[in-house]
Amino acid sequence: MARRIVKALSDLLAVLAFVVGISTPGVVMLTRAETPEATTENRALAAQPTWSWDWNAASDYPAAFEKFFDDAFGFRATLTRWHHLANFHAFGISPTSTVVVGKDGWLFLDYSMKMYRRETRCTEPELRLQTRLLQERHDWLAAQGIKYLVVLVPNKPEVYPQFVPTATYQPTPESYSDRLEAYAKSHGSFEVLNLRPALIEASKDTATFGASDCHWNAFGGYVGYREIINRLAGLVPGLAPPLTPQQCVMETRPATGDLMHIMGFPELMEPRIFMKPANPRSRGLEQWRGIRGWSVVTNVDDDRLPKAVILHDSFMTAPSPFLAEHFQTANFRWIYTDFDTVAIAELKPDVVIQELVERSVHELHRNPPELAVPNSGPVIVHPPLAAGPAASNRK
Repeated sequence: MARRIVKALSDLLAVLAFVVGISTPGVVMLTRAETPEATTENRALAAQPTWSWDWNAASDYPAAFEKFFDDAFGFRATLTRWHHLANFHAFGISPTSTVVVGKDGWLFLDYSMKMYRRETRCTEPELRLQTRLLQERHDWLAAQGIKYLVVLVPNKPEVYPQFVPTATYQPTPESYSDRLEAYAKSHGSFEVLNLRPALIEASKDTATFGASDCHWNAFGGYVGYREIINRLAGLVPGLAPPLTPQQCVMETRPATGDLMHIMGFPELMEPRIFMKPANPRSRGLEQWRGIRGWSVVTNVDDDRLPKAVILHDSFMTAPSPFLAEHFQTANFRWIYTDFDTVAIAELKPDVVIQELVERSVHELHRNPPELAVPNSGPVIVHPPLAAGPAASNRK
């Protein structure tokens, strides 16, 4: 008798568990108890369709509801996330095509990997166009007595090839930045600073990129800043030497890289290097964001210092606190590959620094109308400027 009661209770519990198991996802779906925050899909999830007695709408309803059900199924985001985490940790599989998983858990942008494999174009006409555009910017500035420095930041795989996925084929060791630098030096007169050699050298002792971020860390930004100031030393009078590591504060603390965010794992952190001047003199004057990009203006209370406009992308975030120490006024303009004649006219700087990350050089395809040269054909070969002193204090 007791055995029958136990079996009946166990059967009842099994039935209840089954009913709860198959009904809970539906309840969660209908009550919206789960948010889709864990999804890595770069799309809008299907909305719940509205029933209509119209024949055409009614005939489309089953397919629309199926799409909604597939996207809104209870615990879908959680189960999908668990699946992605298991694939990432066990097999090194990325949940998104945007991110490539390399060795030892290092992550890379897929586009940077395509450039590393030399799958993207780097043709003579492209190099000619990019050199001509940069030369036009140089000439427009030179007519006003303003120096111009183009800074090329390498893609992450070009600095850390040892962590790219196994069996990745690279036809040539020359990167896009290497080829653009060589072409510009042969066919232009503007100053080009390719940071790839300095970052590779510095990375032998201290990490310059994070494993889970496509950007350099603060130390990588410091290395870039140091090379910029050393190159400008022969071009801009009154420029102080770069800060030494002893004049900076460096610490390591957990942080999440942007590639982890793209994969949907913001809680997965790694040790990241953070660095800033120990005794900063610069202060922010203004900061704003508009249709023409972001702008941050800094000031050092010393009228003996030169002025600068820095045209840049997201890589300038790390070196900007260091660069700001060297200029009476510095206008940091986050406008990617564009050229801002208005900001230059307003500040009348001594130097314009144009920072370009390697993967965005392809977007350099136009200049403001006032820079256009009538009947501009092949790039004219100009004698190169005197280079600044060789980089020093390289760690």
